[in-house]
Amino acid sequence: MVYELAASAAADCLASSGVSGEDIDVVLVCQSRSPSYLMSSEATYVQQRIGARQAIGFTVGDLGCAASSMAARLARDLLRANRDHEYVLVAMGSKPYGTRRHRSGVTISGDGGAAMLISRGAGRRLVEIEVETSGKYWDLYRIDYRDTPTSSWVEVCTDPRRYSFELAAESRKRFRAMIDAVLERQRWSLTNIDHIVMQNLSQAAFAFYEAAFQIPVAQACRRNLERYGHLGSADIVVNLMEGEESGELEPGSRVLVLNNSPVAAWSVMLYEP
Repeated sequence: MVYELAASAAADCLASSGVSGEDIDVVLVCQSRSPSYLMSSEATYVQQRIGARQAIGFTVGDLGCAASSMAARLARDLLRANRDHEYVLVAMGSKPYGTRRHRSGVTISGDGGAAMLISRGAGRRLVEIEVETSGKYWDLYRIDYRDTPTSSWVEVCTDPRRYSFELAAESRKRFRAMIDAVLERQRWSLTNIDHIVMQNLSQAAFAFYEAAFQIPVAQACRRNLERYGHLGSADIVVNLMEGEESGELEPGSRVLVLNNSPVAAWSVMLYEP
């Protein structure tokens, strides 16, 4: 189940960080798009699994793949707002609805979990993050699921042309404006950026954004696209981790992280390994 993937990733994250569940102040879980049960809580399940007894837990949902970016922004803002908070744990899982794994225009969807620990400590640095949403595309993708067996659920794009052309054009425009804004706040330019890290969508998407911004997409993204397919909101977390572990994203380098979803939401993050 999706929440078990998130909980396992959260436990591994704490173990590798040397942080106890008792030290966590907030648990943020990117809510699955098809919860296993109505009325149950994925966030407090993860909280219980990792022993975060002193924490508060809640979910970030309804933004698809961009939920992980919104969770990261919330984590940053919570730490800024409450000086007594030291650690926010963000966890997420990915598992396709029903039995069909292919999304037209993207790739095969895989199973996976990811987690990130956000604190005020030294080391990796979330330099800037911006998130924007638009209601114009709120039902561009949908699944009619009521009174339908899970095995028959089908992810439908209600307007493929609008997805392929209108949303793609708006995404490029949005990303350009958001990138300019976050770079200006740091007094950086695109020439200061070493890599782009983005979702595992398709090789064509990687080429599209490389051409748009003249910055290479990290090879970690390409490797994970082949290994795992699309992991929803976990993509950017898994790709950053793979890039660091492989040595591609070196300490001191500057990474532009792009994340979006067709609901629609867009996120731009500046990150230093």
